[in-house]
Amino acid sequence: MAIELTVALVESLAPKADVLSDARSIVRQGKLSKPQKTADGSLLWGLVKGSGKEPYSTSVDLGANPERPVMRCSCPSRIHPCKHCVALMVAFTEGKGFAEKEAPKDLLEKREKYVARGGGAEEAKAPPKEESPEKRAAREAKAEATKKAAAAKKTEMQREALDVLEKFLLDLVATGLGGLNAKSHKAIDEQARRMNDADLRGAHALLRQLIDAATSVGDSAPTKSTARKKAKKKGAADDEAPESEERGAADLLAQRHARLALTITRLWVALRKGRKVLDGKLEEGDSQSESDAQVESLLGRAWKLPELQERGYWINDKTFIELAHEKSEDRVLEMLAHKGYLLDLADGAVHTEWTGLPFVALRQAAASLRQARQNVLAVREAALYPGDVVNRRVRWDEKSGALSEQPRTQAELDRVRALARPFDAAIKLFREQLKNPLSPLDAVLLLAVKNIGRVGANVVIEDGAGARIVLRDAPNTFSTMDNLLHAAGAFGAGPMAVRLWFDPNERLIYGQPLALFAGDRHLRLGL
Repeated sequence: MAIELTVALVESLAPKADVLSDARSIVRQGKLSKPQKTADGSLLWGLVKGSGKEPYSTSVDLGANPERPVMRCSCPSRIHPCKHCVALMVAFTEGKGFAEKEAPKDLLEKREKYVARGGGAEEAKAPPKEESPEKRAAREAKAEATKKAAAAKKTEMQREALDVLEKFLLDLVATGLGGLNAKSHKAIDEQARRMNDADLRGAHALLRQLIDAATSVGDSAPTKSTARKKAKKKGAADDEAPESEERGAADLLAQRHARLALTITRLWVALRKGRKVLDGKLEEGDSQSESDAQVESLLGRAWKLPELQERGYWINDKTFIELAHEKSEDRVLEMLAHKGYLLDLADGAVHTEWTGLPFVALRQAAASLRQARQNVLAVREAALYPGDVVNRRVRWDEKSGALSEQPRTQAELDRVRALARPFDAAIKLFREQLKNPLSPLDAVLLLAVKNIGRVGANVVIEDGAGARIVLRDAPNTFSTMDNLLHAAGAFGAGPMAVRLWFDPNERLIYGQPLALFAGDRHLRLGL
């Protein structure tokens, strides 16, 4: 029987923190190639680009010894296991795409020789012997001690990383926004690497966004002087520089500075909340649900379905209709995500079902990304992730038969119309989300739209009470405005799935249309 490879086990096997850090860097930088596994998952192997001319051959045998993995690598390192073996295990626990292949002959021969030397595989293949209560208790105690030691080691690493991040942020703020530009890349990138190595995913993502904002502010943001120089090249005097160009330059710079300030604020809040979570305490004003959400978003510990069920984040016998489905690319984090917005036909809540993959894994595992769902979804049981956001994540195990699908009926479409919210209630709900600086700046809701039209240069939607929302495409999304105008012109108004989003520069809330329910039609306006 193969050993179950978990994050905690990999962390306990790493001989030093530096080895674990380097292993994660290897995976992140795409230096692991051709990761493969046997059908039973008992043998992993692949190639790792190192300092040598040829990549190192690395393997991890999970079936040769019931006590611990047997790791081999062609590198000259005297440290065992080396960072290349640890990288192979890290990639496996992170769900990277491992192709199923027959085990190489040389690895099978090495397993046989290992067993012949008394390595323990014979015990693993032999019929299980009856285990005494004392021996079972000792084995379980040892496993629990290993788990606790690995958790304590990771927590200490994360505390040290947050201490370094605090000093870095204080120094950064002391210089002012004007001192932050592309020259700061190296320092910020080093901090991002440190956060990633400590498995502080939230802080890592925010630092990558800070680099992107710093680049746009320092390198390419236009100013009044550049607008005047551009006009002068065209033959105009300084005092004749087009005012519109100057205003556009100032607006763009203001937008980028607003983004920069928001990112720094989020980093500081992430630092403060992250420490509270590590200490097992609640931040003032946080609910237990919000604190549990930060375990994954900030500290990098991915929830497993049994854990969520044990903590009470569980729902049963739910019926959903997917309002909209979209694909998004995050060029900063180099990730592709597929996301569906699911309307709960019982209470009108909108949840998200999503999958994501780094760009480097797309060729091998693109088929695993979720696709649009056209039918009514009957979910027997599922996890509803913790958090105080509008669109909480929902997830179930499809292999367990928890999901069944059936065609939509007119009664269910009528139910969709009945669940559409008036604008004031939706805006109030979204504003509650915005109170937390770490929450997303957008949320998808089903709105009761009575009219769609233009007011000046703006496209506006209106509900039955006369409340209005201005529609605009949100930044970095697929444009849906033209599709809405065509759909509304042909079929009229109706309940609409709308992404409410907050513009930090203008400090205004806008809406972006994602789907329109007109008559018996469900018109998806995006990809």
